[in-house]
Order: sequence, then structure tokens, then C-alpha cells
Amino acid sequence: MKKLIQLAMGILLLVALPITIFVAGQRQEIRKKAAPATTMAVTPASLSKKSGDVFTMEITIDTGENQVVAAELHITFDQTKLEAQTITNGSLFPNILASGTVEPGGASITVGAADAKQPVRGTGTIATIKFLAKEKTDSPSSIKLGSNSFVGGLGEGATNVLAGTTPASVTITKDVVQHTPTPTPTPMPTVIPTSTTTPSTES
Repeated sequence: MKKLIQLAMGILLLVALPITIFVAGQRQEIRKKAAPATTMAVTPASLSKKSGDVFTMEITIDTGENQVVAAELHITFDQTKLEAQTITNGSLFPNILASGTVEPGGASITVGAADAKQPVRGTGTIATIKFLAKEKTDSPSSIKLGSNSFVGGLGEGATNVLAGTTPASVTITKDVVQHTPTPTPTPMPTVIPTSTTTPSTES
């Protein structure tokens, strides 16, 4: 009887061990997938413009292991050097959850995936911003994502899966106006008339 009990316990142990290992592995896998792994960047990383130029920057995403369903973007910059004119969603996130707004020194938009059941994975463009270069910069001016930017992942609840952001820099040079020189007229020589002496006739 004692041997029978020991045999039964041994069988239970052999069955329970693989199950325990499997469950632990699944939990580790879930934790791995849940870890924030998404990064965003302002691109191109650097560029040079003249005062008065209008140009476009993109916000790109790399979701890493995350399955992204929505992203709330807050972009900041020096309002004395740059003016944001518009911000629109990129092709990767066709749904606009909160319309793009621009203000002095900032721009924001909230976008979503095409379907919550089909989250975004991989890389692509989240949003596009159009800027006006205002004033000459003494050093490169930064365009960056604010710390209040948020990326939501499928099944992640209120967890922000954004792991890091990369800013861009813009150098603005003075727009030199080229003036066409006006030709200076060549002075004409002054002609001084000479008097003609009429010979006198003696009678």
C-alpha cells in the first residue's frame, strides 16, 4: 500500500512538473510581450533651412514587440525659431482619434490603427508636421516628442508602451536677398562751344 501511494505521488509529480514549467514559461512570455518596446523619432534627424522656408517633418514609429492600437503625440519646439502650420496623421494610422492642433511651441494629434483587432506592428509614419522657419538660429534648434506622449498596446490597458524617443534638429540660416546692381551711367563729355572771330572788312 505504501509503495502504491509513493508511485501515485511520483506520477503526480511527473505530471505537475511539466505543467508548472509550461505555465511559468507562458507568464514570462506574457511579461516579455507586455514590456514597453516601442520607440518614436522625429525625422529627418537634422536639416538646414533658410528663414522663410516651409518644410515637412515626420514622426516615425518602431513598435518592437508591442502591438500598437493608438498613439497620442505631443511635439515641442522653440516658437521663436519655428512655427507649426499643420499636423496630420500618417498612412500607418488611418484613424484620427483627436484632430491635430498647432499652437506656439507645440503640436499634437491622437491617431489609431485601422482596427483594434489588427494592431500595428513594425515601422512607419505616424504623423506629418509642416513647419515655417522663422528666425536664424545660432545653434541647431530641437524638435522633440514631449514626455506626455503615449502609445497604447493591444491588451496593455493604461500602460504606456513607449520606451524612448529621438529628437531632430533644424539649423536656420539668414535668407540673403540678392540685389541686382543698378548700372551707373557713364558721364558724357561736356562740349564747350568755341567762339568764331569774324574778320573785319576795312573800307
